[in-house]
Amino acid sequence: MSGVNIQAQFAEKWTDKILVYRLVIDLQCTRKNENLFTGRVPVQDALPVVRDHTADHKAVNRKGIIMILETERLYLREMNQGDYDSLCKILQDPEVMYAYEHAFSEEEVQDWLDRQIHRYDEYGFGLWAVILKKNGELIGQCGLTMQDAGGREVVEVGYLFQKAYWHKGYAAESAIACRDYAFEKLQVEEVYSIIRDNNIPSQNVAKRNGMAVCGEITKHYYGMVMPHLLYAVKREKN
Repeated sequence: MSGVNIQAQFAEKWTDKILVYRLVIDLQCTRKNENLFTGRVPVQDALPVVRDHTADHKAVNRKGIIMILETERLYLREMNQGDYDSLCKILQDPEVMYAYEHAFSEEEVQDWLDRQIHRYDEYGFGLWAVILKKNGELIGQCGLTMQDAGGREVVEVGYLFQKAYWHKGYAAESAIACRDYAFEKLQVEEVYSIIRDNNIPSQNVAKRNGMAVCGEITKHYYGMVMPHLLYAVKREKN
């Protein structure tokens, strides 16, 4: 499946579903007069209660927030403007962003958030907020994006977490769930993680996600040459 076909298929596949979600959200807002842009969600409000039966793997909760996945310890949901401050904790931390060689400015954080929301509309997926069930806190991002891998578009599993939540298995837990989502719900044949060659923790997460190195590419970012490894795993045939 070529990158162009993947993009066209996803855009067609998700258009009607996105319209359904917007309708559900508008109805909820009118009925309850609630603010849809609530970033931190109490655990009881994170439970899916309104389901779109045309997309059984998505649900809209009481706050109008679109839920995507649930794991043993985490929820993954679409991000919204209310998540800006939580994203700053991640994207403006130099230690978290060492693979990017710089912490983001406020404008770059907003651009990052806008890009995810645009991806939801265009593809039906993007990087999602990772919510810790026990306290409702946004602790990181994990999800699926379309990325260039040496001249071809691939579906990538990406992840980025607050430093306070490193080394607890949250990245692997959410990444595995996103891989399975890509295989089972989107019927993608192969998923990737594109990782800098010196980013050993992220490489270890990719290995736990069943991936192995299948190639290398070079990215140019902020005037720097950055070698990256291509990790990939294919969907098992039944």
